[in-house]
Amino acid sequence: MLVPSETRVTLELLGGAVIPKTGQTPLRLERKTAALLAYLALEGATPRRVLVGLLWPNSLETTARNNLRQLMRRLRDSAGADLIAGDDPLMLSTDIAVDAVQLELSAFAGDDASVIAGGRELLEGLDFEDCSDLTDWLLVKRESLRGLQVAALERLTDGDERSGDLRTALLHAEKLLELDAVSEVAHRRVMRLHYLCGDRGAALRAYRRCAQVMQRELGVAPLPETSALAASIEAGQPLEAAPRQMRITLPLSVQRPPLMVGRMSEWATLESAWEAGLGIAVSGEAGVGKSRLTLEFAASKGQYALVQGRPGDAGVPYSTLARSLRLTLVDHPELQLAPWVRLELSRLIPSLTIDTPPAISSDGDKLRFFESLAAALEPLIEAGLVALVFEDLQFADAASLEVAQYLTTRFDAAVLHSLSTFRPSQLRSEAQMLIQQSVSAGQVALIELQPLAPAAMRSLLGELGVALPTGLADALSRHSGGNPLFALETLRSLMERGELQHQPGARLPVPQRIGSLIAERLGRLTPNAQRLARTAAVAGVDFSLALASNVLETPALQLSEALTELELAQVMRGVEFAHDLLAEAAFNTVPAPIRTLLHGRVAEHLEGTSTEPARVAHHWLETGDERRAAPQLAAAGRAAKSRFRLEDAANFLQRAADIFERHAQRDEEFSALSVLCESLMQFDFGERHERATKHLMALAINPLERAQAHHVRAELLNMLERAEDALSVGREGLREAQGA
Repeated sequence: MLVPSETRVTLELLGGAVIPKTGQTPLRLERKTAALLAYLALEGATPRRVLVGLLWPNSLETTARNNLRQLMRRLRDSAGADLIAGDDPLMLSTDIAVDAVQLELSAFAGDDASVIAGGRELLEGLDFEDCSDLTDWLLVKRESLRGLQVAALERLTDGDERSGDLRTALLHAEKLLELDAVSEVAHRRVMRLHYLCGDRGAALRAYRRCAQVMQRELGVAPLPETSALAASIEAGQPLEAAPRQMRITLPLSVQRPPLMVGRMSEWATLESAWEAGLGIAVSGEAGVGKSRLTLEFAASKGQYALVQGRPGDAGVPYSTLARSLRLTLVDHPELQLAPWVRLELSRLIPSLTIDTPPAISSDGDKLRFFESLAAALEPLIEAGLVALVFEDLQFADAASLEVAQYLTTRFDAAVLHSLSTFRPSQLRSEAQMLIQQSVSAGQVALIELQPLAPAAMRSLLGELGVALPTGLADALSRHSGGNPLFALETLRSLMERGELQHQPGARLPVPQRIGSLIAERLGRLTPNAQRLARTAAVAGVDFSLALASNVLETPALQLSEALTELELAQVMRGVEFAHDLLAEAAFNTVPAPIRTLLHGRVAEHLEGTSTEPARVAHHWLETGDERRAAPQLAAAGRAAKSRFRLEDAANFLQRAADIFERHAQRDEEFSALSVLCESLMQFDFGERHERATKHLMALAINPLERAQAHHVRAELLNMLERAEDALSVGREGLREAQGA
């Protein structure tokens, strides 16, 4: 069971807005205070500008910000505690228990009984007619929480009916009807259960109630299936078992559509560039098919090694390269590495040797490290490796891109070809410039993959082996803008919902709603599969079944069944999402409180592993717990410094030092600043270095620390050619050292 940490304040937002107080009258919150706390509880950390826009939309920003400060002051005085943390963004304090958050956590954990027990409306009785955006948000949130209760009641009702407990099933069905009085599915469920319990009169009264509600609320008669059920009940006919929702198995052709339709000219260009010994870069936006085209072309030429960028790589130096190297070594267990190569590569994969590689402290050391990667490739080239494929460069970290550039120039293009794919709108400016320079120099052939033309889209859909109604192919082409993935996702959605029949002029989901289409598809999975997909989306590149088992407190065998379901649904391949758009959609379905809890659980799990500390820090920062993130940031800085990634090291260490300062952790701050100054000494003698050394001297409290700080300061002054100042500071440092 997923539960939050211990709390000292309880906030009740369901059924009103109060803070209970032991032995005292509960504190009733005024409406804007209640709205502020509800928004922070359910949406997580939020910038002040967003909050003032929601709460005081018709006020000047300066006035609205002052209103927010006054509101927070009154709340602190009346509650007797700081319920809101942070400066900007603001967030709810971590030691507050919120009933609406607990409802979402219970739903995620599959505790259906707890979900229906909390069945009251969010901020019930409060309205915000003067705050239109806030009103819209509240309506969406109320509907979302109501949806959790509906889903829980449906599962409980179905389970009770299958087990033969019809009376309990009927109680749950009546509660379902209270939540959604115009749902004919709910009305039919109540009719059926009354009849199965032996009360035909009650079943028919339930039908008459349904007819009255439909006429009064919607001005329509009940659906034919509802009337048919009533007729069967009145005639005393036996009823079939409750209908089960069948999962539609999509044809393999839809799961893996033909490749070459509409891409013959691009394939020919790939062939020409390969024969000319040129590097190949394939650009295109998400879903256009660039990765599949490139990978299948590379496979047609022989063996290739894949270096794949993934979301989350950018903040961790060498993360893209390390993951790809690990997979390559798994695929080639026969690979024999020289001892010096193993030692150098252990910077990326520590398990390769028991020895600790020396820190990289010069460009020569860095070149040796890069050469170890080339040395690891050479026996693979002799065994038939013909290409390096760099997929999704827009996600890769800068350090891995630097290695990729080195390797593509290290080997003759006729010996080891290089291919890359990227989204142009998301590629870093330095990587864009490098590709443009290589194209201009005639070293790289750039293929800009465009959406499919209408004729090509019709051909693609025609080869799926699915009988499409007249006009649907053209409609899919128009609404997807020629994007194959968007068109296929729309088709999958129509097939899974049983809505494939398309009448001319009927409206299809527009491509901008691709995330909503995918989210809808995820919503048709079993609760266990949904939980696993959400955990994978939050964990990102750190996801594994072992991690999920720990985070969800669920046996790995049970999770493997859920993973199989996700693979059959084309959501995941192994422990990775089938497409990063699927990962993004899954992430967006995770409510903020659950996202925070999962990040914390992931961080706790990773702290006991050899995961890069920058990744652990990322997860702690996403929970808002910067105190637990700071030591990991400091460790990430030291790791980056040991790899000669000095700019990365400085950034990590500065962030750690800032957090240590905010929380008055002087010793940790001094240590982080010391390493920061050492890193800056090798590449930055400007204002940042000046500020860091002065801060270090101000922090020093004993002779040894003062000696160290004076030494660092003297080094900087010497590099700035301020010899007299350097000598003066150095002599003072020497006196401190002698005193120590």
